[in-house]
Amino acid sequence: MHELLIRIEDPEWKQIEEVARRLNCSVEEVARRAISRLVLHVSPPSEQWKQQVDEVLASVHQRTERYAPEEIEADITAAYEEHRKNAGGG
Repeated sequence: MHELLIRIEDPEWKQIEEVARRLNCSVEEVARRAISRLVLHVSPPSEQWKQQVDEVLASVHQRTERYAPEEIEADITAAYEEHRKNAGGG
């Protein structure tokens, strides 16, 4: 395990302390969780995830290849217009 020393301005420190209090954990745990979420958010997707997305896209392409792009666009537009009408927005 590695140790990290950081400096935090007073306003942010007070906010972190408040978050820690609400989560019933230490300030250090709040920092660890925040860093983990940030790393997860900016990290490239795993190879397994990429493979799963590729499989889903291949399945969608296989099932929709018989439709022209214009037909798909028309169906999407019609569905959107129906939604707006039913939602009172059109």
